[in-house]
Amino acid sequence: MRFYVQWLHIHNSIFMSKTTGIIAGVLVLLLLGVALFYSGMVDGFFSTFSANATSTPNGSIDDTGNTAAGSAPEAVTGSTATPTDTTVVVVGTVTPNGASTNYWYEYGTTIQLGSKTASFDIGSGYLPIPAPVHITGLTKETSYFFRLVARNKFGTVAGSQHSFQTTDGVPTPVGSTPAIKTTGGSAITSIAATMNGEVNPNNTTTLYWFEYGKSRDLGNVTALTSVGDGSVNVPAAATLVNLEADTTYYYRLNAQNQFGTVNGATLTFKTENL
Repeated sequence: MRFYVQWLHIHNSIFMSKTTGIIAGVLVLLLLGVALFYSGMVDGFFSTFSANATSTPNGSIDDTGNTAAGSAPEAVTGSTATPTDTTVVVVGTVTPNGASTNYWYEYGTTIQLGSKTASFDIGSGYLPIPAPVHITGLTKETSYFFRLVARNKFGTVAGSQHSFQTTDGVPTPVGSTPAIKTTGGSAITSIAATMNGEVNPNNTTTLYWFEYGKSRDLGNVTALTSVGDGSVNVPAAATLVNLEADTTYYYRLNAQNQFGTVNGATLTFKTENL
């Protein structure tokens, strides 16, 4: 049985509207309003064989509020699962909301769940990022409930519960989490720089992205980019523009496939003087 990954990537749209009015024939320009709207959405799932899930509402585990520097993450459990005889691939989305965030899945044969996966670092950006995991050690032909959970320093939140049923005779997917390495910056000027790295997909369709910022908290992310499903190191790069001159920037490479998310080391570059 061959598994593949379908991804819907982050997309952005910006629109502006202007309104003017004239009062009683007197040529008077009214207040001009400008509205800026920015949105990013990612919804990824892995499989040719998907199980439609039933939903059990669930919500925040710990409501701690937020500050201007960030807030508790958002976690959306994906309703599509890819079960085999003893494993399943599930994927939701996590929005870190400006603070370093980890995610994991809770699962079990009842709505009380009871088991959880390893934790993965999803970064500190403000856009939704896919949150995949491969859960193993399940029982054949058994119904399971699961939900996505995300945590940062502002709180822990959980997505809705969904369910799937394991099958019989379907082999487990082959592969593992990607192997990655953040490497030095290049083409550095006063306003631009290129971040570099390497990704080995380990035989599973893999996406990578960079995080960057003016502190180790990072906070900015680049678009997710596919490097295929090979088994050799593939160059990864992203160019930044409109940077501040004579400024140190921190960055790291991240990558993920259906087995989970991995993070490279955090490095720095410094833009040139004007």
